[in-house]
Amino acid sequence: MRDILHQEQTRLNDSFQETVKNIYLQSEIKVKGVLDSLSTKTGEYENRSENALELLHSTLLQEQKRFNDSFQVTLDNIQTQSESKVKSILDSISFKMNEFSESHIKECKDIADAKSGIYTISPLNLHTFKLRCEDENWTVIQKRFNGATEFYRNWEDYENGFGDLNGEFWLGNRIIALLTSIGTHELRINLEDWDGNKRYANFKNFKIDGVSDKYRLHISGYTGNAGDGMTEYNGYYFSTYDRDHDTHSGLNCAAYEGIKGAWWFHGCWNGSGASLNGKYTSGPSAKAGIIYRNWQSNSLKKSTMMIRKV
Repeated sequence: MRDILHQEQTRLNDSFQETVKNIYLQSEIKVKGVLDSLSTKTGEYENRSENALELLHSTLLQEQKRFNDSFQVTLDNIQTQSESKVKSILDSISFKMNEFSESHIKECKDIADAKSGIYTISPLNLHTFKLRCEDENWTVIQKRFNGATEFYRNWEDYENGFGDLNGEFWLGNRIIALLTSIGTHELRINLEDWDGNKRYANFKNFKIDGVSDKYRLHISGYTGNAGDGMTEYNGYYFSTYDRDHDTHSGLNCAAYEGIKGAWWFHGCWNGSGASLNGKYTSGPSAKAGIIYRNWQSNSLKKSTMMIRKV
């Protein structure tokens, strides 16, 4: 009996030992499996993390480049717009300064170092208008040289002016009267015949009255080499073919066939005198045209009348 118990005890011990051994082996296998699985998962996580970081870094670089490009475009646009606005402002300032400067020019004499050309003036700071300046700040009131502009015109045309300031023109009695009402003015007349010979006449005092006095002429103080063809008209009214203010009885000198031009006539002709607005001729003629009989009896090719404040 004792032997049987001993044997049974031994068998149980052996069985227990085998069971413990099997449990250990199975546990070891499971632990190894778990560790292997963890190692695999960890590797996969590390790879994913590394890939994610690389993707994130690449994405950040792309976004940074896109932002930099966009920011640069924005800066360029701002710079362009700023430059455009600044230029516009400067141009506006320049225009306003020129406009202000021009609006305070009363006549050509007020323009420092002026070149020959067209300028805007404002006598008495009233209405502005354009005129032509030439030769040391002279204001041109009449210019003829080729007959392109018709000078056989009515009272209203001579009052308001006509022609092209870059060509032939009469500045206008209204403007001439306004200019010469401000201080003392001198008159210069430049003449040229059909052979290219030139003469001039200066008058130290020149003025015409307003429309209520029929643009009466006041002139004196001749110097020059063309002869005094103007003083005889001192104190006389302006006449056109439709407004006869001369002293010739029964005849309007401005409409007379041998003259056909507006002027400060008294009688029509007495062997001397001038009529620079007569109907233009194609060569020297004793009838009509640009007449300055104190130099030549025939019509001339060119004439320029200019005034300047003394």
